[in-house]
Amino acid sequence: MLHFVFFPVPDHPPTNIIAQAVSFSSITVSWNPVPPGHENGVIIGYRVLYVKEREAQPKLNSTLQANVSGFEVTGLMPFTNYCIQVLAFTRQGDGNISDCLIASTAEGGK
Repeated sequence: MLHFVFFPVPDHPPTNIIAQAVSFSSITVSWNPVPPGHENGVIIGYRVLYVKEREAQPKLNSTLQANVSGFEVTGLMPFTNYCIQVLAFTRQGDGNISDCLIASTAEGGK
């Protein structure tokens, strides 16, 4: 008889997510790992998802290695609010995504 071991995905998102404007077109995002006991396997990496607040377009995302705990989102619109979310993933798939953190880019020049 075959037995399959099922490893679910992380059941908790990364913690202590911070997002702040670096310039009129970029926001830095940093986070702490998924809390111990909630990884449900080996964390392979993180995804940072971002979209203009109140916009229905698909979220853009960047995939990062597990040893990375920060990312600079670039190419954004000046003085605009963005919804930033982070999730961890294992070989089994994406884990729970963080709540939407609203961050605004700085005002642009002339």
